[in-house]
Amino acid sequence: MRVIDHFKRNWSSGLVLAGLFLLLAIIIYLPLFELLKESLQVNGQWSFQNFLRFFDFKNPVYLRALWGSVAISVLSVLGSAAVGVPLAILFSRFQFPGRRIFGVLVTLPVLLPPLVGVLAFYFLMGETGIVPRVLQKMFGLQSAPLVMAGVPAILLVHVYSFYVFFYLFAQNALAGLDRSLEEAASGLGASRFMLWRRVILPQLQPALLGASMLVFMNAMASFTAPYMFGGNWRFLSLEIYNAKLNGDLALSITQAVILAAISVLFLFLIRWYGRDHPTARGSKGVAMPPRYVTKPWQKILLTVLGGILIVVLMLPQLMLVLIAFVKNGTWTWQILPEQFTLENFVSLFTAGEVAEPWLNSLWMSATATAAGVVVAMSAAYFTARPRAGRAMSRKAANEKFNWKDVNR
Repeated sequence: MRVIDHFKRNWSSGLVLAGLFLLLAIIIYLPLFELLKESLQVNGQWSFQNFLRFFDFKNPVYLRALWGSVAISVLSVLGSAAVGVPLAILFSRFQFPGRRIFGVLVTLPVLLPPLVGVLAFYFLMGETGIVPRVLQKMFGLQSAPLVMAGVPAILLVHVYSFYVFFYLFAQNALAGLDRSLEEAASGLGASRFMLWRRVILPQLQPALLGASMLVFMNAMASFTAPYMFGGNWRFLSLEIYNAKLNGDLALSITQAVILAAISVLFLFLIRWYGRDHPTARGSKGVAMPPRYVTKPWQKILLTVLGGILIVVLMLPQLMLVLIAFVKNGTWTWQILPEQFTLENFVSLFTAGEVAEPWLNSLWMSATATAAGVVVAMSAAYFTARPRAGRAMSRKAANEKFNWKDVNR
């Protein structure tokens, strides 16, 4: 009755809400229903045969792929947190020369699309990459050192690509902490360690859980890094591709359903943990200002470390810039390219077969962004304001994120 009364009082909101859910039903629930239906059918008959093929313990090929994806996703979460959270603390709680510019540049990895970032790492640290070959020649080694391959390479790419989630979430959470809580804890005699353990970190819990969810789901759906560096290791995203390539569409769909189910399960675990361990955040006072580093050697150390960090983070981007100017067909056995040209950029605007892909990507990205803004703002409005659409909007928005990679 409350829903009906709400729509009677505000029919325009009702129309927008109805249109929103109709759109979400068409682009989310209907494809998911079809996907699940196809996974449960064999020769037009309802059957669990596809799932029995997947969960075959006598020949656990696909189970190893599932375990590989879950393991690399969990490690990606831990590695990204180990990098992103300390960086957020450093740039939020300490004032030193270059802090602002370093804090901006540290988000550079998020600008690289997955495929582009993996290719940059391959040319930089792969078997024939610049860094291993330069070190090999410099020290006269028989084989190139520091070659990225296997699980360590995938984990490095994931951590590089996803630590930004933890950095941004933790930085935003630190900026919103109540200064009075820290001052009260310090006044009661809490040590610096106890202050972080009992006051600050618990208040960061919602941000860390949100970042963990994003990193886990992105790592589970990661395809390019396992494809380029996985070698003999099996991952579920690759098995989906291989099954489709081999014409086994039923198995490919079943694996996609299982991948999505694992992501949804992780979401429920995160939300259950958040509800079971609630954290009350302060609402009075202002955030703690950055602490100034006064000792000269500390300023020098932090500035130098920040500069080294930025150089390391910018290496993949610099690698892409270098490749963009290399003349086609001239970089083969050489460690570094020897011929450079602007022809690659000229062809973007003159050669139709070269210009068409990036023009298509441009307008598709712009269209998707505009549509995403409209849908997200509508869902956010009905989630935050009218009680009638709050629960359904939140559920639909969550389902859209959980299953997005299956419909990709």
